[in-house]
Amino acid sequence: MAEINKILRLCTSCLMSLLISSSNGKQIKFIEEDFDKMINVSLGMKPLWENALGKDWEKIMTREKLRELYGKL
Repeated sequence: MAEINKILRLCTSCLMSLLISSSNGKQIKFIEEDFDKMINVSLGMKPLWENALGKDWEKIMTREKLRELYGKL
């Protein structure tokens, strides 16, 4: 459960960064390209993922899994 909470905090942090930088106070709708950008940024944070999930984090946190998580947020 602690690992899931770390992952959700990391994903939420990436999502909030994107929202703050792109929304300028307006409501925005995400398109698939936006999700791709968030996923790319998230996967680039390798030390954070390794800290949260261990050395084999890339086998656990795939692009598909991140897309699913971002879709739920």
